[in-house]
Amino acid sequence: MDRHLIAVCRQKCLCCVNRYDKYRKKEQQCCSVGKCCQRTPSTRQIQYIHAVLRNALSNAERDEIITRNVAKLVQIPAPRYKIGKGLPVSDVKRILAEAQRTRLYALYVLAATLGFRRGELLGLRWSDLDLNLGTIASIKTVQRVKGRLLMDDTKTEDSDNTVPLPKITKRVLIEHRDRQAAERALAGDLWAEHDLVFPTSVGTPMEPRSLNRHFDRIRTRAGYPHVRLHDFRHTVVSLLLQLKAPPHVVQRIARHADLDVTLGIYAHTRP
Repeated sequence: MDRHLIAVCRQKCLCCVNRYDKYRKKEQQCCSVGKCCQRTPSTRQIQYIHAVLRNALSNAERDEIITRNVAKLVQIPAPRYKIGKGLPVSDVKRILAEAQRTRLYALYVLAATLGFRRGELLGLRWSDLDLNLGTIASIKTVQRVKGRLLMDDTKTEDSDNTVPLPKITKRVLIEHRDRQAAERALAGDLWAEHDLVFPTSVGTPMEPRSLNRHFDRIRTRAGYPHVRLHDFRHTVVSLLLQLKAPPHVVQRIARHADLDVTLGIYAHTRP
């Protein structure tokens, strides 16, 4: 049954099922007018489907609802990760110099020095920081799901690792805390406290797309219109490996669930 389900999923056209082209101009429509575009699920999407099914059946097996998890018998290709694209340090410095004039300068410094993901940056709380000890933990993440802005746990337990703060990052975060106190005072009764390090100007969680637009203006002014915020993360890990940092230390800083992920993505950067 599971093999059949996965086989059917592989062959299904996502456009036919979800009618992605329904609201396109008539000349751009395909599946809605009987011209199937054969937009089948990617290998990664099939892996997600299989993982959800396997976990659901594992729970049923543990609760003795079923006797065997047949999803474990289905062979799915292992994930193939894209090679991380790091930036030269000089490029990172130019982008940070442009960001220094904005209220989110500390966010970009954190991304460039510890490689935090976008959702982790937006979900970071002051309670996750110990500026006296100089440590930081990423426990929450902000993302938009089905039209709602949600705060959820990070991707894996390894994402929750507490790591030391570089001196420059600690200094910038202390300055950011002082600026946020001034913002809070200025907002007065409009301020909605969520303990967030990088909220909106009134304390509420920031939209991930708003951060995208903010970074787009910065990278354009700096002369790097094609750089992504996630490239900072690749830069951090690549530099650590080039400096011969032990792989398990790099894994902890990158908060990868598996050392193989760290080495698989960034193997080309190792000396």
